[in-house]
Amino acid sequence: MKRHSRAPVLDSRATTLYSRAMAPPTRPTIHATARELDVLRGIWSGLSNQGVANSLKLSIKTVEVYRATLNKKLQVHNTAGLIREGLKHRLIDLGT
Repeated sequence: MKRHSRAPVLDSRATTLYSRAMAPPTRPTIHATARELDVLRGIWSGLSNQGVANSLKLSIKTVEVYRATLNKKLQVHNTAGLIREGLKHRLIDLGT
């Protein structure tokens, strides 16, 4: 009986994100201010809105406004979408 080895297969989205992350950096396709990027990096690192506010010395309301602006620019409604689109548009990368 012939045995077939089955290599793990990555989901096509994961493969695409990985290949984009490994590609040379290019300019972001969406404009975000420096402060919006700071907030996005805080979210990417796992901080809550309060944690981002504390680390950037901002009020939580200010962080919420930046986050809402990013959600609108990236056309998303939750944290997973924010991270996914942030990676897709090269606003954050896997090394950040």
